[in-house]
Amino acid sequence: MTVDPAKFAQHIADLVRAIPEDPEIVRAAGLFTKAVRGGGVIQAFGSGHSEAVAMEIAGRAGGLVPTSKLALRDLVLYGDAPRSELDRYDLERDPSVARAILDLAPVHPGDLFVIISNSGVNGVVVELATLVKQRGHDLIAITSRAHGEAVASRHPSGRKLIDLADVVLDNRAP
Repeated sequence: MTVDPAKFAQHIADLVRAIPEDPEIVRAAGLFTKAVRGGGVIQAFGSGHSEAVAMEIAGRAGGLVPTSKLALRDLVLYGDAPRSELDRYDLERDPSVARAILDLAPVHPGDLFVIISNSGVNGVVVELATLVKQRGHDLIAITSRAHGEAVASRHPSGRKLIDLADVVLDNRAP
């Protein structure tokens, strides 16, 4: 397969130009503002490759916005799980992991959650989103609608991240 660099560049430029017109961006900005003005923290979570996006949200040197990153490794670093738990191939698919991660985190009522998952179907992601909503928090999902809609949920409820989020920021990945 040959990729035309000019067509690729034009496609990316078109996607970037559409960002300010996306009403979900405006809604997300409102939720960020509400959380920060209310003394809340932006709680970011992503597993696998999506953890890189959560790392960009939280923990930046000199950042002015209060942020925190939740991670699978928190089970070992802050909990009592053995190091071998992180070697499980199915860890991000296990819904029970979400409650343990959330219970280890210093979460306050005004916190906003941003959950990142390209597919939005793995058990830990959907369960974390479910728990966050049950506890009354606002939730922003960063995901690929095309990917999420093309695959089945791996959560026992059959739900996906896009079903639970207040705002869905579509990364437009195929």
